Amino acid sequence: MGERKNAIARRLDRLNDQWNEFASNSEARLLRWLVRDDELRVVEAFIQTEQDDRAGEIPDLFLSLVDPFEDVVSYGQVLRASLLSQYEEARPDLVAAGMDDAWLPPTPEGRHSLVAFLETCTSLRAHYNELTDKLALVLMPVSVSDDAEWQRWLGALVERLPEEVRVAVVDSIDRPVLIALAEGQPGRVATTVADLDMPSAILELSRTGGTSTPDGQFRVKFTALSQALAQGDLETARERADAATAIAKANNWTHLVAAVNMALAGGFLAAKRWTEAISLYQDAGAAGTRLKSDGDAVGSKLRLQAGLGHCAALFAAGDFRQAGATYEAAAVLATNAADGLMLVECWRMASYCHERAGDLARAWDCGLRALDAAEALPPENRAHSTLPFAGEGMLRLANMASAPSTHAEFVEQRLTDLMGTSQWRSVDAAAGDLG
Repeated sequence: MGERKNAIARRLDRLNDQWNEFASNSEARLLRWLVRDDELRVVEAFIQTEQDDRAGEIPDLFLSLVDPFEDVVSYGQVLRASLLSQYEEARPDLVAAGMDDAWLPPTPEGRHSLVAFLETCTSLRAHYNELTDKLALVLMPVSVSDDAEWQRWLGALVERLPEEVRVAVVDSIDRPVLIALAEGQPGRVATTVADLDMPSAILELSRTGGTSTPDGQFRVKFTALSQALAQGDLETARERADAATAIAKANNWTHLVAAVNMALAGGFLAAKRWTEAISLYQDAGAAGTRLKSDGDAVGSKLRLQAGLGHCAALFAAGDFRQAGATYEAAAVLATNAADGLMLVECWRMASYCHERAGDLARAWDCGLRALDAAEALPPENRAHSTLPFAGEGMLRLANMASAPSTHAEFVEQRLTDLMGTSQWRSVDAAAGDLG
């Protein structure tokens, strides 16, 4: 008889069963997971596990998309760019595993961003038809500007989802915002209560010590850290982070040191404690630098992720001048990580931050660099980037009273050349309502 799984492993199994029940329902398209605050980190751990080919057990291809929801106009394009960026990052691993890396997304020209996003997802799933059952998209935006608009966008998505593409979202069991969505489409939206009872899990782990192996001990400490963060108890979270970091350092798991720093930084960022968040993102970046020096390819990706977290903290704090400079530094990290799509986005955000700070000359220069970065992309990839939004930002600068009269014409021509059409602006602006 096998050894009984620990409390966290059993809860991951419960989420596994809940997903499989949803996926086997031919009518359902979206899984609305009702969770308590202290359960969210376990749901995230489940998703991360299933994204790992070696650790995952479900035959579906999981992709996690955490981009913020700003409005129904741009969200589809933002998600599409994020999905394509993840695919580009995965190409070397696909090649190393002897797998096909030749998938090309369909062009989004003339399509509403939601439709273009869905067509891209369907194409990706069809390309890897023999390797995966369904494409599982987990939408967990780090912020939502308008709950009603988020729900409206999800409703339009659910209506259009094919059976082989499934979506999961989390909704608070204490403060639900997706009730109308669930009631409006009861067949296509499946609501499941996670029911993980995390206080009992943590109590059990504290009594048993979790497990005797270092990796098991780390998982216990990291889970305890996650629960403290979910409860907003930052001082306890820091203590548990120190314990997890000690285990990771003792075993030379530099990537896990970075993971702890990133998780704790996110907690401080959510609490608007910008200084602590920034310091932790810098520590995570330093761990990435050590990995890169040791020849580990994941180091460049970690440095970029940490750099973007640093940028987000400065932006959220309203320090637009420093955020702009830090996005410029992140552009260098994107270059080192060979992430062309994120390079465009870094320069675009640097331009926007400098504009907000009132440094219009520097904003213009960074905008030009965004256009140059887009030019270095394969032409078919430019429409998948945030280039149209960079162009709109450049036009905004060009139309200011202090700008030379030729700037607007220059931007229009440059974007037309890069996009291959004079209708280069986000299709969504003209597409109007999702319905």
